[in-house]
Amino acid sequence: IDDESFNSSLHDSEYGGLEEIDEVVQDDSRDEHQQELPTVKNFRNQYSETTAHTYYQGTVKTRKRRRDPVVIYLHGNSSGRIEVIPQLGHLLSLGVAVVAFDFSGSGKSEGEFVSLGFYEREDLQTVIHHLRASGDVSTIGLWGRSMGAATAIMYGSRDPTVSCMILDSSFTDLTRLAEEMVERGKEQGVNVPNFVVSVALRMIKSSVKSQAGFSIRHISPISHANRCFIPAMFVAGEHDDFINKRHSELLHEKYA
Repeated sequence: IDDESFNSSLHDSEYGGLEEIDEVVQDDSRDEHQQELPTVKNFRNQYSETTAHTYYQGTVKTRKRRRDPVVIYLHGNSSGRIEVIPQLGHLLSLGVAVVAFDFSGSGKSEGEFVSLGFYEREDLQTVIHHLRASGDVSTIGLWGRSMGAATAIMYGSRDPTVSCMILDSSFTDLTRLAEEMVERGKEQGVNVPNFVVSVALRMIKSSVKSQAGFSIRHISPISHANRCFIPAMFVAGEHDDFINKRHSELLHEKYA
């Protein structure tokens, strides 16, 4: 992204608290045979936390337009923006630019909490705003995995201008996922009385509310699915033993 237009977009932004950080993060994942030197910058999100992202473009040979279509890759929990690396070669060869960033609390971004989609959608909004303000991109697509897919759905319900989404292994609802994990534990011989599980969930909800400022019942992609009209492809692993494929099936059924 051109530095001058990038800086201008920051100052003109409706998010007055955002500012660019001069520090540049070294990205050792670059394959010089696939792409030009990626643009790596930090900026502050609306919570004054530094968010690190990387802008990848193909070689001059593969780039045919002044304004590139762009895919924003949204990583899963306990991961970071380098998760995009296996997808880079194919996307860049198609002339598509790729943006990957670390959600708050992940990778090289600041932030105390990972909220499994609740605050991550605000990080995504910040990135999309800057890309649009830069004038260097045309259409924007989202590719999310796990937590990233959940984030895409919860964001997509309020921004119909996103062109398309790939939703890989999103969960339907965090509470449902937690309950399934307990049931899976019982199947493996870890027997926990139901009242203990209930008390534990209440304690977790209370702790999250007091420390992070949100309720885990609001981390519910399926409650957003019927208000999301963006063309989407749902992906799920047949033998995924963490997020069962039924989550993706239910989201697909509910999707607008």
